[in-house]
Amino acid sequence: MFFFANIYFSFIEEGKMTAIVSVRARFFTGSIGAVAVFLIAFLSFYYDSVQKNVAEINAHASVIANEVWAVDRGGVGGYLALISRLDSYRSISVVGPDGIVFASATGQPLSHWAEILFASHLLLVKEMRTEILHQGVPIGTLVAEKYIRILGPGFLIFLFSLILATIFVFAHDLVVTRRFLQKRLFFKMEKLDESERRFEELVNSLPEMVLETDLAGHIIYCNYIAESRFGLAGRDKALYFGLFIEEQREQLEERFRLALRGQDIGLRKLQAKDCDGRVFPLLVRCSPCYREGVAVGMRVLGIDISERVALRRRIEHGRRMEELGLMTGGAAHELKNILSGVVGYSDLLLIELASDAKERSVVAAIKTAGLQAANLVSDLLTVVRGGGGLFRQNRDINIILGEYFSSAECLRLRDGNSHVHYSLQLAREPLWISCSEEHILKIVMNLLVNATEAIEGTGAVQIKTSIEECTQPFFCQNMSMAEGTYVCLQVQDDGILDESRRHIFEPFYSKRVQGKNGTGLGMALVWSVVADHDAGIRISRADLGGKIEVFFPLVVAGTGDTSLIMGTDAEPSCGNGEVILVVDDEIGQCELAMKMLSFLNYSVHCATSSEQALSCLDRHRVDLLLLDMGPGIDGREICARVFANSPEQKTIITTGHGGIDDMEDLQGLEISGVVGKPYSVGNMASVVSAALASCRNE
Repeated sequence: MFFFANIYFSFIEEGKMTAIVSVRARFFTGSIGAVAVFLIAFLSFYYDSVQKNVAEINAHASVIANEVWAVDRGGVGGYLALISRLDSYRSISVVGPDGIVFASATGQPLSHWAEILFASHLLLVKEMRTEILHQGVPIGTLVAEKYIRILGPGFLIFLFSLILATIFVFAHDLVVTRRFLQKRLFFKMEKLDESERRFEELVNSLPEMVLETDLAGHIIYCNYIAESRFGLAGRDKALYFGLFIEEQREQLEERFRLALRGQDIGLRKLQAKDCDGRVFPLLVRCSPCYREGVAVGMRVLGIDISERVALRRRIEHGRRMEELGLMTGGAAHELKNILSGVVGYSDLLLIELASDAKERSVVAAIKTAGLQAANLVSDLLTVVRGGGGLFRQNRDINIILGEYFSSAECLRLRDGNSHVHYSLQLAREPLWISCSEEHILKIVMNLLVNATEAIEGTGAVQIKTSIEECTQPFFCQNMSMAEGTYVCLQVQDDGILDESRRHIFEPFYSKRVQGKNGTGLGMALVWSVVADHDAGIRISRADLGGKIEVFFPLVVAGTGDTSLIMGTDAEPSCGNGEVILVVDDEIGQCELAMKMLSFLNYSVHCATSSEQALSCLDRHRVDLLLLDMGPGIDGREICARVFANSPEQKTIITTGHGGIDDMEDLQGLEISGVVGKPYSVGNMASVVSAALASCRNE
């Protein structure tokens, strides 16, 4: 059996030819062994037979000398006849000293088969001689020829040899087969261990959580992500139901029992708790584990859908913002035009009123209220429509933060929150970013306000800038950031980082106490401005509170910078009668701009359509073009025709937003500056005078 088993395994392990060689080798080895054993046994048998016959003939000689010869010499013949018949002698005789045969006898004749064996040399004849001594004196020689039968004993010896050879081959194959099976078992165990290792690595590399429980719900296995997310390392017999919120435990236990009964309970969205106690949505599917057809536990697959839920929220947020933008965009534009009249005419009245006029405070309050309303409208437009057309310039963020930290607005914030300590830690080297300085200031202001509101009692807020070298992509709340060099603006507080901070970027969400100032747009505005600057924002837990980081791409100082002139509320400077063409589809805006520019000693023409503007440009020489980019004016066509005829023509853009929706269409055109609505005399005067001064310098 082991011999053929060895042949079978040889076929499997080493191939057909190796198996044939193995069979032949074992057959040859077995044959040689059998022949060797047979020869050794046969020679031993033959030698023993000869020695036995010699001893026998010596015994007959002694009997003849001491018994027969001494009593009756004539009885020697009878004795020889007797022993020839009994001991298979062919012939036996006594020869005297003189060589004469004294007595002789022959054995019985051979049978037919014995004669065939004799002729085939399978029946041998051995001649033996021995002296006959009587009282020590030789009296003759006993000569005998005896048949030696080797067929029967030889067959027995051959059979015995074959049995011994078979036992040897059997034992050899037993040892070889045992070694082979040990190697085979070791090889299979190695493959099994390797398969288990690969399976474990595969399970641990899955983004899904995999757990196995016993019938009572105790966790007996979990992959790496489940172990790290739920903190299961070192926890023996942790309960599966304890991974979820308490409100869902009864439902979980019922579904667990149903699954053990073989019912398909499908996927289920549950609220799980991680090792830090944070609740997150988990999509769970359960199926029983069977052993010999009997359920012995439960296998659980969990998929963390936090990112999916967050993406759905962002999509829904974007959809709501788009709908809100469509509803408020047109109204906001009209509001800006109305507020321009309020702020602009208030500004003109303040200039005309005497410094001690009692009406001055009222008019100043009207102007302030108009500017606040205009800022609110601008923030609302930024949130719902974005600021894709923001005018950007390369600025050092350290300078922006330093100026804001010492500004009156920041001082009011700090004085109003004396229980909070504010600190500013700026990087030593300049940190240049491409930005709209006005909107960066809004980011800083709203981040500081948010950090202040998070502090209950006394606390501290730290503003910090640094350079971050990112060698691999990383994720922020609003987008995935590529590897590169970033300027990091960090605002950290030691307030409480609770679940409410997950909603701080939602419009109109605020934890302010009712009755305090605030529109609820602050952090939503931060989100929109950050996205418009191709930056990322990230909220994380700090040692003592919360931390918000904004990552701006680092730029080289001066590269891609614009030479646009931005208005300021400085002391107005008057002109010298230069001709200015105001183009705006709103008659009220045209009249307001005309009054301001006339007050500043400029000669003004107005146009309320593209056709009127082009006709006026053909008839009159214009030193400066003040062009509104509203819906009723084709600013691109006007600029293209003007610059085609007069490449040196100075042009200022007026806009009700912080930028221009079709700013990309104006790339390459020589735009000298921007005046934001609502107009103020100081803002208008600074931009116009700067643009005309650059024209005179050229």
